[in-house]
Amino acid sequence: MAPEPVTPAQAAAVGGSGARRIARVLIDSPLPQLDRLFDYALPDELGDVAPGVRIKAPLRTAGRVIDGFVVEIDVEPDAGRALSEIESIVSPTVVLPERLYRLARRAADRAAGSAADILRPAIPKRQGRVAKAWRPAASAPVPDAGELTRARETIALYDGLAPLLAADGRAAVEAIPVSQGDIPSWALLMASAAALQLSEGRSSVLVVPDYRDQDVLLAALGALVADEAVVRHDARQTNPDRYRAFLRTLEDAPCVVVGNRSAVYSPARAGLVAI
Repeated sequence: MAPEPVTPAQAAAVGGSGARRIARVLIDSPLPQLDRLFDYALPDELGDVAPGVRIKAPLRTAGRVIDGFVVEIDVEPDAGRALSEIESIVSPTVVLPERLYRLARRAADRAAGSAADILRPAIPKRQGRVAKAWRPAASAPVPDAGELTRARETIALYDGLAPLLAADGRAAVEAIPVSQGDIPSWALLMASAAALQLSEGRSSVLVVPDYRDQDVLLAALGALVADEAVVRHDARQTNPDRYRAFLRTLEDAPCVVVGNRSAVYSPARAGLVAI
């Protein structure tokens, strides 16, 4: 569960009138020396600010204003420390949920890189018109009985795979050479596993090497999963379509994310990640 935003009233109640809210911000910069959280003061006029929103903040060098993400909100009892203030909230939409930040931080640390470099392909640039028109999905369509039967039949070809999927296990699987028309066995396997996850109210993230494989996998999913439940993540999309798809993955309604490489950083609450 995401942390609740600290309101100005709550800040004033801590330590008397000297208390203030502060935001710990991840700066969107490729410079390795900026790959850490910076403290900024949150002026009261910004109102309630939730962790995960995109902001603009001053950077001391050359008086620049730079993009960033609020990672944490805290209250500082003593407001005597000199801090720059957040300049503006770009959008109230939480685009960096805690689970995505933790993933980016761990991946960056493991690869001796920066979290901002991980998040740049994961979080698309905001599209104002898309954000204003966006309406969250109430629920995702569940595969019907026939689709689930076909999915279970495919999974049943692999001894021990069904209980392993149910237990959130890990495995390397060699696809059994069967096909359905022009759809190869690996795509049938991934699509079937995702369909079963969707029937249990869980999302899946399916990652493939390139757009050719992605098209094959989308065709396999088309026979098992409703189009409204499938979310594309690839460079062929227009910026509005990509942002629209990203907003869909932030929702609680389950979905199936299909893409290459950077799709693995999708913030969908995945019960299955298949590569």
